[in-house]
Amino acid sequence: MAYSKNTDTDAEMRVIEAVYVTEVLYEIPKDWDLKEVTIKYGELYYKGVIQVDVKNVELDTCMKYPSDIKEHGDGLEYLFDE
Repeated sequence: MAYSKNTDTDAEMRVIEAVYVTEVLYEIPKDWDLKEVTIKYGELYYKGVIQVDVKNVELDTCMKYPSDIKEHGDGLEYLFDE
């Protein structure tokens, strides 16, 4: 792999975002209607009621390649200030 250092100190910069996907598996009863399942902040709800005893497994996130690379336009350039 070739490496390059940006030596143009006058270049205008922008922020891009690499998106990596983490998958979580949930074990639910076979008779549940998937249209009635919602998940928010990792908590599973069925018909609007939180389900506290649902087993789940978070799979390892593969960081080899992102699922998406996009421009990030939310003013986060300050994170790169020295």
